[in-house]
Amino acid sequence: MVKAISSDPHAITAANALLIALLFGLFIYRLPANPLYTTFFFISLNFYLPSFNIARQYIALGLVLNGFMYLMDKKYMRYLALTLIGVGFHATALLGLVYLGVSWIKWNKFWIGILTVFAVIFHYLMRNSRIQLSI
Repeated sequence: MVKAISSDPHAITAANALLIALLFGLFIYRLPANPLYTTFFFISLNFYLPSFNIARQYIALGLVLNGFMYLMDKKYMRYLALTLIGVGFHATALLGLVYLGVSWIKWNKFWIGILTVFAVIFHYLMRNSRIQLSI
């Protein structure tokens, strides 16, 4: 699509930057927190500039984050749609499907204990394996 607008090789980078800024800006605007602080932390904690190197992953993350707002409102199909669009950009958006299942759990001490055990086992397996999860 970008090639139809411009033949400049930097146009795709500009389009990615615009899309990332738009998706994260929309999430920050809709988040029930102070937008000034949230924007400051997004830029100053070094999230914005590295996003150009891993643009597809950040676009997918932006879509899942915006979908998360629908999940909080119990609009499951909209959340699922945004997550699946995010999968089209990067496979890591599939992790967003975990939140769909987690949102249906009625949290009590039993489920918190199960989650804690799962997290400890997962941490141990990742620490002692050759699989590296990195951003």
